[in-house]
Amino acid sequence: MSKVSIPTFIPTIPPFDKLDQAAFDRMMEEGAYRSYPTREVIYIQEQSPIQGLSIILKGRVEKYFERADGSRSFVEAFKPGDTFGAVSILLNNERAIRSVRTASKTETLTLSKELFLDLCDRYPTFYDFFTQHFGRRMLHSGYADYLLKRNEPEETFQSADITFSQKSRSLYTSTYTACSPTTSIQAAAQQMV
Repeated sequence: MSKVSIPTFIPTIPPFDKLDQAAFDRMMEEGAYRSYPTREVIYIQEQSPIQGLSIILKGRVEKYFERADGSRSFVEAFKPGDTFGAVSILLNNERAIRSVRTASKTETLTLSKELFLDLCDRYPTFYDFFTQHFGRRMLHSGYADYLLKRNEPEETFQSADITFSQKSRSLYTSTYTACSPTTSIQAAAQQMV
């Protein structure tokens, strides 16, 4: 896919189709276009830090769990329009949950972690897309079983469970601080603590 056709392709892909023009322009300006040869390992599960959210523009990518004996499980193929990296950024301390390898010559547009998280903050439907995707994955026993057998579940998925199962009223306090309109931001912040 040429860089010229990216602006017409990405706005047709969920959840990017829900973003406004300003967000899309920022993605085009700040996103990194990358090309990978066939069979290149992009991420190694539980080892590789995630560089950002990658959108597959051309080619195919495989995501899989690697067992101790070197075999693979829960192998999935991803095509143009699919993404990888989001759940690892949101829920796994920015480390790869599964290994990712190209199945053919592949081109991606990668959004930095900072840009991805900012889009999640600014556009709730964008964020919801990825958390719902994770929820659907957890319904698959092969995926859930692997994650539950990991060495450090407390650090990642327990906190995710707490986050996604809280009632919204538990996320805020009923007390608030009031100040005059002429109070400086610094003074107002000190009153809130």
